[in-house]
Parts: sequence; structure tokens; C-alpha cells
Amino acid sequence: MDAQEHPDVQMALFLEARTELIAYFNSHLRDYLDGRPGFSAQLILISPRQEFMYMVTLWCEGDSFHQHGIACQYTVSSRRVAMETLWELVQ
Repeated sequence: MDAQEHPDVQMALFLEARTELIAYFNSHLRDYLDGRPGFSAQLILISPRQEFMYMVTLWCEGDSFHQHGIACQYTVSSRRVAMETLWELVQ
């Protein structure tokens, strides 16, 4: 089965890469965000063929560390809605 031709396989590979990248993102940013209330960082991961998108925002409020992620099929509309949702979360 060719991952380029089968969306389910492509999505599985994308989610695996996403998991690894988010772990790296978290491990490096958690220390940086710690103790910086209101600071946020955002990672946007789009699959190679731009079919799927995953976005995660990390931020600090007081002594608390937060993460929020959105996964969806990638379209201009879905990206705009996801960006607006994430923006609201860090206001």
C-alpha cells in the first residue's frame, strides 16, 4: 500500500511524526515558558501533501502550563478557524 495514495496511511504517518515533533516542542519550550505568564508559542504542522493539519499552542498562566491542540483536514477555511480558536485561547 502506497502512503502517497492512501489517505489513512498518510494520516497515520503524519500523526506519528506529529507526536514526535510535539514531544520535542514540549520538552524544549516547557522550561522556557515556565515562570513567564502570558507567554505563548505555537507549532503548526501541515502534512506534506497539505491534506491534514495539526496545531498546538503552549502557554503559561501564573504557575500553570497549558497545551491545546487542534487536528483537522487542511483547508484554507479550516486553518483560519483553527487559528482564530487558538488565538482566543491565548488572549
